[in-house]
Order: sequence, then structure tokens, then C-alpha cells
Amino acid sequence: MANSRKLTIYLQDGLRQEAEAGNHNFFGILDKAFKDKGFEVAYLPDTPDELLKSEQRDGYSLLHLQTPFHDRALDVRLAYMYPFWRIEKAQWREDYQVARAEFDPAKVDEAEAKKFFRFWRHRLGVGELHRFAGVGSVLIALQGRLLDQRHGQSMTPIEMIRETIAQDVIREIVIKLHPKETYSEPELAALQEFRNNPRVSFRQDDIGLLLNDCDYVVTQNSSVAFKGLLHTRPAILFGASDFHHLFQNVNQIGVARAFRNVTAARMAYAKYVYWFLQGNSINAGREGAAERILAYCRRFGWEI
Repeated sequence: MANSRKLTIYLQDGLRQEAEAGNHNFFGILDKAFKDKGFEVAYLPDTPDELLKSEQRDGYSLLHLQTPFHDRALDVRLAYMYPFWRIEKAQWREDYQVARAEFDPAKVDEAEAKKFFRFWRHRLGVGELHRFAGVGSVLIALQGRLLDQRHGQSMTPIEMIRETIAQDVIREIVIKLHPKETYSEPELAALQEFRNNPRVSFRQDDIGLLLNDCDYVVTQNSSVAFKGLLHTRPAILFGASDFHHLFQNVNQIGVARAFRNVTAARMAYAKYVYWFLQGNSINAGREGAAERILAYCRRFGWEI
């Protein structure tokens, strides 16, 4: 079955119909790349039943935002911003290929990196760069399950907030709840502790505005920290991530040292963004994306 020239792509409703109609840029490139190599390409819903059957079907399986659970399956997902994508085999982000790669600023072309950085800052409307002032706020970007210490996390999100308040006694602490999360009554009750603190505020403003106002970001591994790179904002990660290279990581150096270091070091923002996105993902907006897709699949043993 591994040598069968068949590729089945499992997608959510809406995205699946868009891809089947040829109206999705990345999946359109992927579809044509495999068909040009003699593959039959089919689309199926990513329901638990269909995913379970994928192991028995001929050929290869491409999942979206799902953990590959058999030898002929890979996962495809956005690399935090369009049109950048990645194809992976690992379940956890800290095990992605880019997470295990070494970032060496000296090996990144500075002119190309700056050009790339300027383009995407302008494209995303980031605005003018301004110097780190050191008197702004700390932005805490929350995700879900505030009372649980999940895989790769050094502590629960609630404990992370407490540590931030204790470690940074000067700045305002701005907490942003995840807009797509539904928080439980116990979680909301736990947050009440911080609402009573005059130095803490809860804001749901545009993330770009919050990043511009803050001095640094604190999170488990939210994409807000990655977006902060375009705003030249450092971050402290309390959880494992694939974009850990430039940030302070509590799992590695502890809480006190992470807060002590976060505003101290100068960072190669432009070079890192270029290395992470252009060098270690698939840019569906540039020529060569099709070959890059096939190369990633071959890297995981697919015979194409």
C-alpha cells in the first residue's frame, strides 16, 4: 500500500470544499504537484471514522491539524501566518523539524532577511518600529485549560500569571484571553483573583495594538509570541514550542532567570523570521512551492 500512487487529503468541511473546487492556493499547488507525479488525489472529511479508515486505505494520507497515527500519514498546518505552511510527522510542536534545527544568525543573509522582514511588516500593517522603552506593559497571552498543566508546560496558566506578577513588580500586567476559547466557571473564578489587582487589566483589543504597547510577551506557547517578532517584542515561554530559539524558555532556564534576561539581550528578529518562515516552511506564494512540498514528503519516507 505504501507504493500506491494515491493521496487522500482529510480536511474540515468548508476547507475541503474549497480545496476540491481548486479555490485554495496551498492545496491547489499540492494537488497539482502530486497529480503531476502520477498520483490520484482524493478528498475526504476529517471525521474520526474516516481518519481511522485511512490506515487501511491504499496510498498516503495527508491530515490537517491532526496527529499522524500511522506510517503513511503526515500532518499539514499553517506556519502561523499565510502563505507559510509546514508538513510534519511529530505529534508535539517541540518535535517539529524546525524546533530541532539550530538557528545561527551568522548563516542567514542579512540583506535578504531585512527585505523579507520589511515586506511582511508592511503587508501585515505592523507600523513603525520604535525603541524598547522599558516602561510599558507585560502582555500575557492565554490559551485554554487555565487550571491544567498540559504537555510541555512548566506550570498551569494560572500559576504562570501569578509568577509574572511576582517577578515583574514594575509594569502593568495586561491579560488577553483567547478569543476562540470558552472558559469554564472554575477558570473564570480563578481569574477573579487577578481582576482585584490594580496593576492587572484584562483587554481584548486588537493583538497588534497590544503588542505595540507591551515591552514583552508572556505565554505558554501562543502564536502571539511569534507575531510579536514582527513588532520586535521579546517573550518568555512557559511551555515547549517550535519557535523557541529566540525566546526565554522557563523549561530550560527557570522562572527568575527568564524574567531577568527577557529585556536584556538584543535579538536578530529579522533574521529569525526569515529563517523560520522562508527557510523552514513552505511559502505557497513563491515559485518552487510544489517541489518544496514534495521534498518535505520525501523527507518522511514517501516514495514520490
